[in-house]
Amino acid sequence: MLRAIHSGELDEETKRLLPEDAGQWPNVPSMNTFTRDYIEKLGSSRDNPLKGMVMHYDFMRPFKKILKGYEQDNIDQIINCAGKVTVFIIKPEKEVLLRQLKKGELAGNSVKTGQIDLQMRSFLTRLFHKIPERPRNRLKKLLFSSSKRSVTDFNKILYYKYQEDGWVDGWYRKFETYLESKGATGKSISVNYIKPSAESKQKWVLIRREKETG
Repeated sequence: MLRAIHSGELDEETKRLLPEDAGQWPNVPSMNTFTRDYIEKLGSSRDNPLKGMVMHYDFMRPFKKILKGYEQDNIDQIINCAGKVTVFIIKPEKEVLLRQLKKGELAGNSVKTGQIDLQMRSFLTRLFHKIPERPRNRLKKLLFSSSKRSVTDFNKILYYKYQEDGWVDGWYRKFETYLESKGATGKSISVNYIKPSAESKQKWVLIRREKETG
């Protein structure tokens, strides 16, 4: 979707839901990219604030980083700084998520599926993410070969957690509740729920649109 926004290839219906000129804004592919060095390269300051930016946010971050809530993540500070926030929550069918994980991340890999194995892997994965990024990457180079895509196989955990009834829906609700709480404080937030279209990677299906707050 980020590529489609910046290439101007989104379908017209979805494009109308975006802020004006969003396709020309800086593209932040993840929270890990949004570092102090990145901000300095953008030339952003109090006297010269950004008109806007497009950011991908993984709402599983509190689970990965063992945080009590979104208020403890950097996304909260970013939303507080923004004059207006437009959110697209991508909600593909559960079967689509599982198929993508299995095809893209798990191909050729065996995974222990026992409850104790999954709990231990989940704990170690989330504990590992407590280590700051730079020392974590150094540790990865020391412990694992360069061909290993993920130190802690987090996508394997997700593949099995997604199959638990209500687990992924529960995380959608947590993120939705957080956004509602920000809107209740007067922050201008509009929330759109979309899913990928089977027709094209550039086309998205609007599930519903929440009333704008603030």
